Amino acid sequence: MTVAGALTITSGKIDTDTFCSGNAGDVTIRAGSLSIDGSANPHALTGIFSDSNGYSGDLTDAGGNAGSVNIDVTGRLSLIHLGKIGAATLTRGGGGDIDIQAGSINIDGALTGITAQALGLGNGGSITIDAGSVALANHGTITSSSRFSNAGSIVIDASSNLTLQAGGDLTTQAEANGGDITLNVGSLVYLIGSEITAAAGKNGGNILIDPEFVVLNDSLISANAAVGQGGNITIISNYFFNTNSSITATGNTDDGTITITAPDFDLAGNLLVLPGDLVQAEKELRERCASSLNHEFSSLIVVGRGGVEAPPNELQADFGVDSLPQPSNPAP
Repeated sequence: MTVAGALTITSGKIDTDTFCSGNAGDVTIRAGSLSIDGSANPHALTGIFSDSNGYSGDLTDAGGNAGSVNIDVTGRLSLIHLGKIGAATLTRGGGGDIDIQAGSINIDGALTGITAQALGLGNGGSITIDAGSVALANHGTITSSSRFSNAGSIVIDASSNLTLQAGGDLTTQAEANGGDITLNVGSLVYLIGSEITAAAGKNGGNILIDPEFVVLNDSLISANAAVGQGGNITIISNYFFNTNSSITATGNTDDGTITITAPDFDLAGNLLVLPGDLVQAEKELRERCASSLNHEFSSLIVVGRGGVEAPPNELQADFGVDSLPQPSNPAP
């Protein structure tokens, strides 16, 4: 499907399915912008999908593979209020892959996002995203998962920023081996109360994060494994800031490695020590009414109403009105 301008999906879906041993068809969308909003009908699926459902939905059924979903959006791709893009399998078939190119991507809301799922015995599909910026908020998610087998990978290339806030979730999760997560970001990876995880029942997936700035605030990055070895986490950045956040790669047989390549900033060593002595005003301020004349100082004599003259930037008492001559009354 090709749309020259904006494509908006509300309370509807674009979908290819298979209910037999054959594979589901692929979905390809090209548009100037794409908005998917499921708020109008929260009890129905709203979005773009390719699924393998098998003959009867039996998880052990030898059904076909889910198709791939390919989306190319020149401008903004927005998923809000239960809007979804997905490729799933409920059989032994594999989950479909999702490939998205967009100017920017915004995912906002619980049960909203991009998912490649294997709910049967097949492997989860992979997700590849190429965009200027990617933002997840309010439990929005990008997920590749497998209930019984291996999860697919997630690769995000963002030329600008990747931000996750208020429960934003970027996850690969599997009963067997977790999928890898690769984040190539030009400027900033910013997590606020959010998670990036590559969890697995056997071996955890690996996580690579490569931007200029990494800022973590009350967040989690983990590649844990329940039975096997934890995955490896590598963070390569010029600036790394961590506030109340955890980075873990634990495993039952062996822990994974955590490598953070960033300058070690010693803020205390870069702060200037202020002098302890008080500044003497007479040494720093010039005399207000002094002027140099032939290398001598002139003097100032105050005449008039007496007292101390008010500074010129303060309200004057009477502007000298009292000293002005009063008009005489004309003779009757």
